[in-house]
Amino acid sequence: MGYAINDRSSFNNIDMWMKQIKDHASEGVCVILVGTKCDLQTRTVEYAEGKKLADIYGVPFLETSAKNDINVEEAFETIARDIKEKFLKNESIVQEANPGSKLKNYIKMPENNDDSHCTC
Repeated sequence: MGYAINDRSSFNNIDMWMKQIKDHASEGVCVILVGTKCDLQTRTVEYAEGKKLADIYGVPFLETSAKNDINVEEAFETIARDIKEKFLKNESIVQEANPGSKLKNYIKMPENNDDSHCTC
């Protein structure tokens, strides 16, 4: 979820978006708060405000700039790491409840390695 650091109204909408997530998203959904356009000089939302709001909601916080490639990769890595940690935690819970059980990998790769039909 994000807001533009030069748009106070987008920051003010974060509470509404967090309520929407709480009301409609799956339990345990991963959320990160991102302040975008941090390359701009015309800031209306200070870093400390974004960080404080993220802390209130208990979510990670980053400011990013796609234009200047600031923290973009870090934002994706942060959310990916959170997803992985929740997955591993859930896998651990399943194994504690049923020690012989493992979460299955439902993505099956084709066993035929013949690429002669490939049109790419």
